[in-house]
Amino acid sequence: RAAFVAADRDGSGSMSVRELKPALRGLGLAASSGEAIALLAHFDGDGDGSLDLAEFVALWQKLRDFEKGRASAVGAPAAVEITKEVRAAFEFFDQDGSGSLETREVRSALTKLGVAASNADAIAALQRFDADGDGSLDLKEFAALVAELLRFQAVEATAAVEITEQVRAAFTYFDEDRSGSLETREVRSALTKLGVDASNSDTIAALQRFDTDGNGCLDLK
Repeated sequence: RAAFVAADRDGSGSMSVRELKPALRGLGLAASSGEAIALLAHFDGDGDGSLDLAEFVALWQKLRDFEKGRASAVGAPAAVEITKEVRAAFEFFDQDGSGSLETREVRSALTKLGVAASNADAIAALQRFDADGDGSLDLKEFAALVAELLRFQAVEATAAVEITEQVRAAFTYFDEDRSGSLETREVRSALTKLGVDASNSDTIAALQRFDTDGNGCLDLK
């Protein structure tokens, strides 16, 4: 309840996408705008475009279920398995060969891992997983970050999208040219009306993330 009240900055009794993103960050998840939208859409039981307290609690409980078994230490790098793939990814993102990832490299890594991260998101992720406090991520800390992203993506994967009448009506409203799909301009307009202050690059990132058929626009599903 305290987390909900803190995130509900306008005191409306509900949480918009704009408010949900920093709330997720407070829960340790550096979520992109697209990921925040996907989670809101899944847990918005009444389809009003925001989360009330009960819906937010349901989201929090789902995230907590995926967190069970984690060590209590922040980032818990020692408990994470370092696979060959993680090691190879770390070496790829460690562009200066320093043996650690700084903010710029963390942001690049998040982007290539499918998270449209701002500089603030990268800093938040670095601070969360920087267990030794040296201002960068070593291999173990990076492995913990990757493990967290995989858990987050698992939450998203369970969020089967139901096309409610409210969703259908919203899609029709945002589909200004009645083409049956939303192009970049319409997606940005939709995000703005949903409370997301999205730049053109944010819009393109969100479109690319959810454009499952690769046709450059979003259909109803």
